[in-house]
Order: sequence, then C-alpha cells, then structure tokens
Amino acid sequence: MRIPCLVIATAFLAGCVGNRPHRTFGIDTRYVQPAACNQPSPPPMPLAVRLDEIEAPGPAGTAVRESLSCVTAERHAAESGAGLEHDGFDLHTVEFDDQGRPWSERAVADTLLRVKDAVTAARSGALVVTFVHGWRHNGAPCDGNVACFRETLEILAKGERRFAQMAEARGVPLVSRRVIGIFVAWRGEVTKPFLNAAYVPPQLTFWSRKHTAHVIGDNGAVTALVQGVRAAVRARRNDDSTAVFVGHSFGGALLLSAMSTTFNGALREAATLRSGSEPVLVRHDGALFFLVNPALEGSRFQNIFSTVSEYPFAPEQLPVLLTLASEADKPVKVAFPLGQSFATWSRSVRTRQQWQSLLQGVGQYQPFHTHVLEAKPGFDTPGDPGPVAPCACSSGLRRYGDALVRRLDPVYAQLLTDVEELRSGGVKTDAATPELNLATYREFLYSTLEQTRPIDRNAPFLTVKVDDALIGGHSAIFNDRVLDFLIEYVILAERKRHSLRPAAEPTR
Repeated sequence: MRIPCLVIATAFLAGCVGNRPHRTFGIDTRYVQPAACNQPSPPPMPLAVRLDEIEAPGPAGTAVRESLSCVTAERHAAESGAGLEHDGFDLHTVEFDDQGRPWSERAVADTLLRVKDAVTAARSGALVVTFVHGWRHNGAPCDGNVACFRETLEILAKGERRFAQMAEARGVPLVSRRVIGIFVAWRGEVTKPFLNAAYVPPQLTFWSRKHTAHVIGDNGAVTALVQGVRAAVRARRNDDSTAVFVGHSFGGALLLSAMSTTFNGALREAATLRSGSEPVLVRHDGALFFLVNPALEGSRFQNIFSTVSEYPFAPEQLPVLLTLASEADKPVKVAFPLGQSFATWSRSVRTRQQWQSLLQGVGQYQPFHTHVLEAKPGFDTPGDPGPVAPCACSSGLRRYGDALVRRLDPVYAQLLTDVEELRSGGVKTDAATPELNLATYREFLYSTLEQTRPIDRNAPFLTVKVDDALIGGHSAIFNDRVLDFLIEYVILAERKRHSLRPAAEPTR
C-alpha cells in the first residue's frame, strides 16, 4: 500500500511544485533572478548573439548561455559559412503558466511590439514562425526544442538570403526578408518536483501535462498572442510577410485548443454565406498552421473535419491547417490511447466510432486521413550526428542547412518568376490553375503528397499520414526532410496568395 501512495504523492508534487519561468527574469523582477541577470528595469534590449557563440564550449560559451536566461529576445547577427551568407534572425520567447496566463504581460506586449516594428521596418517584409513545444520541454535557453528551433530559423534565414541572391542575379531589386521566431513556452517538462531530489517518471506526468496544455489553450491568452502576431504581420500594406504557426505533441493540443473556435467559426460562417451550390470560401489572412505529431484526441477535430468533407471550396481558397502524423509515432499510437482509456472511461458516447475518436490521436485516427506523405527514394537517411555542441540541436540539423537551401533553388526560381510577373504587371499565375490546387498530388524535394480519400482539391484542412522515413518518431521532427516539406508548402501557399492580388502591386 505504501508504494502506490508514494507514486500518487510523487505525481501530485510533480503537478504542483517547481512551476516557474525560465526566460522572463530580465523582464519581471518578481521572480528570483540568476546571478547573471542583475539588470535594472526597464527590461534589456534583445541580446545580440550568434549561434557559434551560444554553442561554444568552455567558459565563454557558458557565460553566453547563462545570459540567455536574462532576456526574452535574441537578435542573431549575420553569419557566413560554406560560401552562403544570410542576414540573421530574431528569436523571442513567451512563457505561460499552468493556468494559461503569461508569466509577464509586459513580455508579451514587448514581443508583439518588437515583431510589429521588425515586420514594418524590413524592406522586403518578414517570415514570422511561431513554435509551440510539447511534452517534456520548456523555455529554458538550452532546452532541446529551443536549440533546434534556433537552428531551424538559421536555415530559413539562409533560404531567404539565397532567394535575394538569385533575384539580384536576375536584376530584380530585392533584399532578403527578416526571419522572426517566437517560441511559446509552458511547463511541459516536470521531472524533479522539489529540491531536485526526487525523480518523477515522465509517464506519470502524462495526464497532468495534457490537461495543462488544453487549459492553456482554452484560457485565451495564447489565442490573443496568435491574433497579435497575425495583426503584426498584416501591418504592412502588401502581402510580402508570412505568418506560420507550428505545434508539436501537447503543443499541437495547446495550439488547436487555442484556435479551434476560430477555425470552426470561420468554416461555419463561410458555409452559411454560400448560396446554392457555389463553393465555400473561408476568409483567411494567409497564416498557415501545422500540427506535427499532435497529442490530442481525434474527437476535438470532428466538427472541422465534418465541415471540410461536406463542401467544395473555391479555387482561390488558401490552406489553413495541416496535421502531420508519423507512422512511427509510438507515443501517440500506443501510449496515448492507453492514457485516454483511463482519462475518458466515464464519458458518454453515441457510437463506437465516436469512442475510437476519443481514444486515438487526431493524426492517427484513420477516418480523418486525407493524404499520405511518402519519402522519395534516392536520399540517404541522416546518420548519427556525432558529438553535439553545448546548446545545439541533438539531430545535428545545422550540418544539413546549406545543402538543403541549395537544393531548393528550383522552388525559389519559380517564386521569383511569379514576383517578376507581378512587378511588371504582366500575366500572373491564376489561383485556379492545377499547379496551385494545394490539396492534390504534389512532389517535393524529399517526398510526395497524395490524397488517400476523395477531398476537394482546394480543401484548407488536411490530415496527413507521414512516412516513418521522413519523421522517424514522435520527436524526430527537426530534420531536413520535414523542414523541406514545410518550406516548400509555405512557398506554394505564398505563390497562391500572390496570385490573388492585383497585378503590378509590389511583392517581397
């Protein structure tokens, strides 16, 4: 009897103790600050830093890493390597407590203001990527997801710079867009509840962290942040800036909880406004949402799926949400249904199918699958990255960045052709052309996207089963194959968005 009681008590402590921020010390002095953060108010300006400095071994690197806890914003200077230069990037971190409130309202306001200022000041706009982490992660400066997100932003910045170089070679006056990252942090990691003395098996935190993710998403502050980011991106008069939102694992649950009412409302409004048999057009600002290996039950997606399956969509419909679920995601395929069977045993359901949608993850629930993303042959699977530098991405993502960017040259070239046509006032790509039907068969650098069920070729919500050669497990999301798909799909969505604007209107 003592052992079960000890387990229950430990799990309870894991949910109650140690809830504190990791990056707001320099913003809000209510919290005990690390020694490196003895900075006066007002909050410090973004820390000017480079990835090489963050990942450096020895005392110099340690000092830089400690200083990251003092700021919520990093400004990464331009770097060069392998003959390829980029213009740097910004990384902002916003932290929420277990009740879904920002640890610092001031930090959120500062982040949105800085993002808006950066977007409006950038000569060619900006690419703003918001990432919501999942289970067993937090906002610590060297958390594994933070480190991989930094390296992802570096590769995106290199891609933007590559695009600008190609434009310059063709005589098109463009500068690279600013890349801005926002890391949405919450207490996904709970392993040492008090004085670092007791280890808590991660499995015991499943229910606590899943429930917390939904609480944070439901309570409105993350929704307000998302809408604030979208408003900042729309602050420019033209369409050259893009907002992308990515949620992984319980972060996908958090993001969908924050946006499901918005998505359902937009779908239902569009369906209500249509007359007769005309197609549905969901009014949308072009922001793209991705859920990658999301750990939430399929029943939360039922209303969206039912509406999308019922109606045809207009040729000019932009994509809204893609759910990517790996065949190798054992935590969601195996552990998630087991946990759900305990958490939902007393819920009332009307059908067996409804019960199955409660137990299975949204991306693993077969009736929701609309597409499959298959790996192309001919590309070697990345091997062991070897020793990893301090505060670096464990997958060794950086080493693939230059090669990936160069391989994307044909994609950038096609986007550049669209830009030239729009600037010259010539014939622009028509949104109705098959090339921009983004829910149909399509080939990417490493993969192919193919329908698995009848669905409208312009459907804005896709649920994609992903080959395990592309995403090799629940957390294997920071690799060149996934990044290639995301980059190419975002560019396709940008091309379609550009096709909807008047000819000769400036872009990029």
